[in-house]
Amino acid sequence: MSASNSVPALPVSSGRPTAVDVTFLLSMVALMALVAFLGRLTFQEGMKTEATKAQAESLANWMKESSAGRSGVDFRPAACAHTASTGSANQWGACKAALGAAGGPLHDARNTFTGEPIGFVERCTPSDLTTAGQLQLDKVSPTPPGSAVPVVVSALQDDEGIGQKLTVRITICDKGGYAIRVGETEF
Repeated sequence: MSASNSVPALPVSSGRPTAVDVTFLLSMVALMALVAFLGRLTFQEGMKTEATKAQAESLANWMKESSAGRSGVDFRPAACAHTASTGSANQWGACKAALGAAGGPLHDARNTFTGEPIGFVERCTPSDLTTAGQLQLDKVSPTPPGSAVPVVVSALQDDEGIGQKLTVRITICDKGGYAIRVGETEF
């Protein structure tokens, strides 16, 4: 038997892509388009979170700057002053409403995910996606010296008095309802 009889002849290529080649190339183009679409979508969602974070930072700056002047008679909004015109301490619920009212520092702030006015929630909750784009404000209270836990963090309740200076922790809720801490400030 000769060696030339045992080797099969190779098919001759015309140089044109086969149906498998075309299918592979089309699937690669479709995958690249999908990756570009998902990348753009992720970028847009990230920008919404950053816009919410910028609004929270502006609130933190306003609180820090206005902290010293809260005891003044002409402090605006009056609901956020140390004491009400009646001489009693103002409450957080009234101050919160005044922050979003006309002339308040959050008057023009919008929830970047829904387009509605920005609001406050007690807790960012991943199981409740309506918290996306909302602000969470917590009161940070120091514990006595020598305690194992240096501070206690609790939700700032509407009926809580704001007559004394408070340390406030500001957090935003991202699209998934997860908390992103922005910072702490005196108010």
